[in-house]
Amino acid sequence: MPSKYTRIVPVFGLLTAFTLMVGAASAQVSDQPRPQPGAPGAQAPDQPRPQPGAPPAQPSPSPSRDAQAKPEEQTARGELASIDATAKMLSIKPVAGAEQKFQYNDSTKVTGARGGVAGLATQSGKQVTVHFKTEGANRVATEIEVQADDNKAPGAGARPGPDEKK
Repeated sequence: MPSKYTRIVPVFGLLTAFTLMVGAASAQVSDQPRPQPGAPGAQAPDQPRPQPGAPPAQPSPSPSRDAQAKPEEQTARGELASIDATAKMLSIKPVAGAEQKFQYNDSTKVTGARGGVAGLATQSGKQVTVHFKTEGANRVATEIEVQADDNKAPGAGARPGPDEKK
């Protein structure tokens, strides 16, 4: 009889030791539960864990996504100085100050000039208003308004205004 038990005891001992090690490792892992991302109460990893018994921390106000995603639109007015169609750049000379350069793209809206952005090449010297957004170091035009000539003489193809006599 002793021979039967001498074979089972080492196997049973190894099985018991393995079970104890797995149980201890499992207890250490379950000691610090990890919340599922997106679950209610889930915390960002860079935030400290609240202490038990401490009052809950108030979430810090964050800027709205719209304010971060949309750059603020600005305007500039001046005389159209030059157009570089290959670089898709235009420059204007304001009444006061240095020449300003703007990028434009296919979605830039152009009013007051025939042919869209390509029509700006014939508008050099005219007064323009450029609506633009700053994207990094670049000022990208969203709309370019070419101002109509106010100094046309009646009878030179212009219609008389309501205050002018025919």
